[in-house]
Amino acid sequence: MEHSNHPRSAANRQQPLSLLTRRWLMFGSGWLLLAYLQGWQAGSATLLLAGVAAFLISALPAPLRRGAALCVLMLPAVLTATGSIGVLTGFAGNNQHQHWTGISFVCASLAAGLYRAPLTMPQWLDCVQPWRFNSGPCALPDTRSAPRRIQTRRLRSALSWILLGAFFYSVPAAALSPLLLLRQSFAAPDILLFALVFELYVYFNFSGISFMVYGLLKLAGLPVILNFQAPFSARHVPEFWQRWHISLSQVLKLLIFQPLRPLGGIWLAVPAVFLISALWHGVTLNFVLWGSFHACAWLVSHSLIRHGWRRSALALLAPVILTGRLIFSEADTHILLHKLQQLAGWRDAADSWISGISMDWQTATGLMCVAVWIGCEIAFPRQVRHYRLLRRTPVQIALLLLILLIGRSGLGGVYGAR
Repeated sequence: MEHSNHPRSAANRQQPLSLLTRRWLMFGSGWLLLAYLQGWQAGSATLLLAGVAAFLISALPAPLRRGAALCVLMLPAVLTATGSIGVLTGFAGNNQHQHWTGISFVCASLAAGLYRAPLTMPQWLDCVQPWRFNSGPCALPDTRSAPRRIQTRRLRSALSWILLGAFFYSVPAAALSPLLLLRQSFAAPDILLFALVFELYVYFNFSGISFMVYGLLKLAGLPVILNFQAPFSARHVPEFWQRWHISLSQVLKLLIFQPLRPLGGIWLAVPAVFLISALWHGVTLNFVLWGSFHACAWLVSHSLIRHGWRRSALALLAPVILTGRLIFSEADTHILLHKLQQLAGWRDAADSWISGISMDWQTATGLMCVAVWIGCEIAFPRQVRHYRLLRRTPVQIALLLLILLIGRSGLGGVYGAR
């Protein structure tokens, strides 16, 4: 009897941890790290709100639950309007009360989960996962996973994402950060260069942190979505938004686009999506302008594509991205309008700060990495899908060496901790 039971007991010991256990382990480790870095009160209001909202809203009938889910999505807008958390310009994300740490991504995740069905405990744990607080990705209700043993192939895949994220964050983003001082200049060349630098900085910083979280959750076997998909390989504005901050796009598609499209087509659904996205980032006139601008650009590009004018849609892409990022970066409407006037008239070009910028060899090397990778995204869209080029073993060794030689912390997460 003992001999016959031995293989079965050995097999039982080799069973992987359940997904619920893994969720609790990641939840606990994340909160311990958050408490160590920011204090025990960090995220306390966020966690309390998530628990109360999930308990109360899950008990509502479907129509009321969906309306309540939309209210949860818009809670960050209320908190920015009251000054409890900072506006997400990329420069004021940490301007908040620590109790609300992680509130933006938690609300987006909760809203998506509650809109579909009452939340289960595993889904709730995905929504309040502290590892997602700084960058997402948002937890989506349709993301599936299964408990698996840590195998060599899965381990290598997860570590490749963590290393890629660490590289993006500590080398390209850190190299771009000294050039962000151009934000203070009102010379037209500086405004244009700042818009380009800031767009790239947000990409490498935000995607870098997001990739590290993606790899970590993937390593734990938890459901997670890839938040970026080489956005600069896009050929028009709609495709760009399909590749940028994918998890938030999926939330807005579920809650806003799909219900409104049957009522008014894309001419109603798309502006509503961008307006809600703008308010989620911050309740300011500038973000209303940002949402309106991108909605118009999306609709114009869509019309150009439908009429077969794809080259015109491609030509529109870069000006739209840069102008949109310039609007995104400013919370003061008067300063924004002045910069746009300066840029449109190409004024004060002689007063540019560009010639006075100096950089060390680490920064120069990092900027070279930026240029090489963005060039690859633009020129080789198929080859850079899922960032395969940067996740090959020889390239990963080179990335690790670059991190060790020139890696720096930069300015922290562009989304702050709100």
